[in-house]
Amino acid sequence: MYAAGLDRKGEAYIAKFAHSSTLRSASYEVFAPSAVHGQGMMTGFTFDYDSNSNGAIQFAAIDVVNTAEYMYASRIIMSTTTGTIMQWLQDQNSWNREESLTEIEFVKGVDLPELSRDDRVLYMKGEESWPERLVKQLGDIKVPSQIRLIHNFD
Repeated sequence: MYAAGLDRKGEAYIAKFAHSSTLRSASYEVFAPSAVHGQGMMTGFTFDYDSNSNGAIQFAAIDVVNTAEYMYASRIIMSTTTGTIMQWLQDQNSWNREESLTEIEFVKGVDLPELSRDDRVLYMKGEESWPERLVKQLGDIKVPSQIRLIHNFD
C-alpha cells in the first residue's frame, strides 16, 4: 500500500507500507524526492505488528517533517480490517483506538419491567402515546442488513 502527503513547506513525500503475519511485523519506507539537493532520500522503519489480532492494514496516511539536513521525522495513522486505528511515530506506537465495537454483531431481546402508574401518566401527557413512542423507537433502530426486524404494527 502507498500513501503520499505534503509537509508544511509543500514538499512531497511518498510512503510504502507492508506487513507480515508470519514475521508479526510491519514496515514503512518514506521517500523524500526533494531531499539531498533533489536527488531524493529514503528512510524506513519496522515495528512489531500482529496482523492476526489487529487485521490487515487497510488505510494509511503519513505526515513528515524535515527536522535537519538528512533527518526526517514521520508519523503515520493507519486503520485495519478489524477497525483499529493506530498512530505511530517512527517505529513507536503512540496510541490505538478500537473502533470495531461500533458495528452491531447481534441483537438480543430483553424483558423490561412493567411501567408504574406514574410512568404511564408521563407518557399520556406527552404528544404521543406509549405504543406510538415504542413503534417510533423500534423504527429508529439501525441493524445490520443481515438481521431483519418486523416493526410494522399496523
